[in-house]
Amino acid sequence: MPHFLNILGYVGTAAMLWVGAEIIAHGIPITSDLFHDLEIALEENPAVAWFAKAMVCAVAGLIVGFVVEKMVALLKKVLPG
Repeated sequence: MPHFLNILGYVGTAAMLWVGAEIIAHGIPITSDLFHDLEIALEENPAVAWFAKAMVCAVAGLIVGFVVEKMVALLKKVLPG
């Protein structure tokens, strides 16, 4: 069971980064428009459109997660405590 929970932790973290990236992207007008344009460009095949959007969100989530982790690590070094 510990191995399953360890894997579940990674999967859950990836899912949160993925969903968080989509939320952030929809809050920024330029990226929201890009998502909409991507969906229109691939509207003939909805499965491909979904997969493309999912992959963009996954990569963006990893980038955002990486940047946030580095900022937190830097703050831990700078701030006493």
